[in-house]
Amino acid sequence: MKFRHLEYFVAAAEELNYTHAAARLALPQAHPLAGRSPVPLSLLREEPLVGLNRLCPTYNAWLLAACRREGFVPHVVKDADGASSALAFVAAGFGLAVVSQPVERVAAPGVVFRELASRTPVRMPLGAFWSPAAASAGVAARFVTVLAEACAAAA
Repeated sequence: MKFRHLEYFVAAAEELNYTHAAARLALPQAHPLAGRSPVPLSLLREEPLVGLNRLCPTYNAWLLAACRREGFVPHVVKDADGASSALAFVAAGFGLAVVSQPVERVAAPGVVFRELASRTPVRMPLGAFWSPAAASAGVAARFVTVLAEACAAAA
């Protein structure tokens, strides 16, 4: 199913990556890898994964690049609309999800988070998308400015 409105939004949007966060693996509590920390990224080679491309249109490209550095192509079986739905899919057994460290704060019964290990640090870009037309509005412009300042201070 194609989301033409999403494709249009991404084509007409601006993106600003402010900072990076450590990536974490979200997996069901009963999964065999739940007892390991860190989990080598290479062990996800045969695992079904839940993607977040609907939330962040650059996610699949980022995940593909991270996995290719470890010698494999990820097997994304389902794309989630957001962090909560991705964690719900993980809890239901659809697959594992590679998420940013701040997602650990989302309540997700039955899901555990583990550090990921790889040849190079697995860090996810964090940022925002917005319509250039909307950014001219006072509130949107102020939000973008405050977000940029907060991320710069955290870096």
